[in-house]
Amino acid sequence: MVKEITVDVQPVPNHTQHEWARWDAYIYAEEPDVLFEEYYSKGIAFHQSIQNTDDGLRGFEVMDADGYVLFFGKPLG
Repeated sequence: MVKEITVDVQPVPNHTQHEWARWDAYIYAEEPDVLFEEYYSKGIAFHQSIQNTDDGLRGFEVMDADGYVLFFGKPLG
């Protein structure tokens, strides 16, 4: 369980409560371009393709079946 508040309060994706909270998880990837190509070759659907973000990261987003947005990437430079 990555996120649990109480039995009565079910977890929900961050972006459904706060527009500014895009990601539910940041997963560091040493080589995000290589990982993106591997996922792409396996037919993974992306929420956002590989790119440099406005906050100095390089990576991509995947949305899981429950609507959680996972970012795979690392800082630029």
